[in-house]
Amino acid sequence: MTTQVLIPDNSTNQSTSQDFNARSSSDAVASSGSGLSRIAIGALVGATLGGLAAALANRETGSRITQTIRNFGGVAKNTASNVVEMAKQIEETVDAIAVSVNDTVEDLGEATGNITVNLGGTVQNTMSTVKGTAQGLNTTLKAATGAVRGATGTNGSSEEQTLMDPNTGKRYKLTPVD
Repeated sequence: MTTQVLIPDNSTNQSTSQDFNARSSSDAVASSGSGLSRIAIGALVGATLGGLAAALANRETGSRITQTIRNFGGVAKNTASNVVEMAKQIEETVDAIAVSVNDTVEDLGEATGNITVNLGGTVQNTMSTVKGTAQGLNTTLKAATGAVRGATGTNGSSEEQTLMDPNTGKRYKLTPVD
């Protein structure tokens, strides 16, 4: 029988222990970095709260904060009253414009009515003048026809009378107009 002696391989053991040590140190660094971050954030929050508490404990700081809040309230109140005043002014301006537009429309209506009345009167006067002129022209034509009849020696008994122009030799047919 042969006996075999097993000698442990140190290279395997060394790599395992090295891996364990590396992992432990990286976890330690990570956990210590995380812990330091937490400590730093906690210190900042604590310092901020402490500063705020100290500021509020000081009467002068408290009165300043109170005064600032009151001033803010006053500004808000003044702004609201200014908005209300501006709304009233806008309402008055719009009302004044509406009244002016209404007055202008009424003035235009009156002017149009006056133009219509005056134009109607002018048309009636023109029609009367034309009628008078037509009647005068009719009377003048009757007189001229009578003069022509008298000059030609016709007595006007014939419905159709003729007249001859001595310069041109043309004959004209005369028809009485009544």
